[in-house]
This record gives sequence, C-alpha cells and structure tokens, in this order.
Amino acid sequence: MSDDQNMEFDWLIVCALQIESTVIARLLNNSRSISIGNIPVTIGHIKAARIALLTTGPGRKRVRQVLPLVLDEIQVSHLLNAGLCGGLSPELSAGALIVPRFAIEEQGHQLELTPPLEHLQESFTTSALLTVIHPLHSREAKKKAFEDTSAQAVDMEAYFLAEIAHARQIPLIVIKGVSDDALTDFPAELIHVMKQDGGVHWSRLMKLIFFRPGIIVQLLRLQKSSWLAMKNVSNQVEKQIEQYRLNHKNKGTADERR
Repeated sequence: MSDDQNMEFDWLIVCALQIESTVIARLLNNSRSISIGNIPVTIGHIKAARIALLTTGPGRKRVRQVLPLVLDEIQVSHLLNAGLCGGLSPELSAGALIVPRFAIEEQGHQLELTPPLEHLQESFTTSALLTVIHPLHSREAKKKAFEDTSAQAVDMEAYFLAEIAHARQIPLIVIKGVSDDALTDFPAELIHVMKQDGGVHWSRLMKLIFFRPGIIVQLLRLQKSSWLAMKNVSNQVEKQIEQYRLNHKNKGTADERR
C-alpha cells in the first residue's frame, strides 16, 4: 500500500453493493481511494472520525474473500455494515431502519451484534436480522422466513460479517434500510444483473428490460424505495459515528478528572 501502510481507522464501513457505498461515500470529507491487494477502498473522515469504506460485493462468498484481506492490512476499532435489506415483518415499510442486536443464519445459529446507542433507538427497530445464501424473492418466502425465525428483516451478508468480526474481536454494528417490504415481490432476475463487485451489468439489465418491459414498474419502485432506505441509513450512520466519538471524548475527559 506504499504510503498508506499501517493505516489505522476508527471505523471500517462495509457495504455489499455500489448503490449503498455511493450514498455512504457522500458522508466522507477529504475522501480518496487507495488499493489494498487490488481491492479499492475509499478513505476519509466523518467529522473527526477516520473512516475506511469498502464494497465487498453481495453474499457470503464475497464477504469471506474480501473482508479478511482488507483487515489483514489495516487496523480498525469498529466495523459497521451499512446497506439494504428486505422486510420480513409486516410492520416494516419500505425505507424503515433496522439496527439489529442479533444476526441469524438459515440453520438457526445466531451471533450477537454491538447494540446501537440507547438514546438513538427511537428511530428504528432492534430485533434480529436473518442472513440467507439466496435472495427471498416472493412474499410467500418472506412470510415463511418470518414465521420460522421471527427476524424482522433479511440480508445476505450480516451474519458472515459477524463471524469475521467475532473471530477478530472487532465490534460490529449493522444498520440496514428496507428496500422491499414483506408484501413486495423482489424480481428474481435482478441477481443475474449484479456484478461480483457489487456493481451492475448494464447490458444484462437492458436485455432484461427488453424481454420483460413490464418489469420497469417494479424496478422504478425498487429504485425509489432503495434510495429512501439508503438516505435513512446514511443519516443513522452519521449519528452513530458522531455519538460514539462524543462518548469517547466525554469518557476521556471524565478519566482525566479522576
């Protein structure tokens, strides 16, 4: 990493998709890109906190391939997974926030996550998040997952991030926004237009629209709800990071007075 070797950060923010990291990157001041083993990472500041921003690409395989390589090269105090999820609870509408206390995988194993700061909890639910290998496309699949696990929402990365965080003893906070609620079918074909790195195969997307023009309405609705969800996630990320900084500062001041 040449001049960027031995870099220490207060937070490593991990996103799966470029639509997620694009929104989070707007929070960073004095941002610039570096390469860690050919993996692009954006670094900068949110207020006084030093931030590294990583896009892994979607799913278990990419998380397990990419995140350990980055963590081997930089030192971080906290991990934060920011991104989109699907709603399982009928009470969660599109755009709603979830900052879960537990990540659950499909076999029922669960890992504890770092809880959100208490006085910020009024704006989101703090129940469990289910992590799956394959997306839940239909409302029927979402309903069954909710009945089987009682998880409020579903994603494809949080549990696998938590495995790595626990193994390396790094606190992990997960902040997710609902892009598709429990009553919304998620177009199954979309998984095939996603690149391995979390970007979009635009030619495949255009081909999908050409052969299924009726899907445009679904895509526009999903785009709108995804941007709303990420706006809410971004706001909450900024609040959590700033409050952690203030708490640490106040703790240091209190320690000096003793």
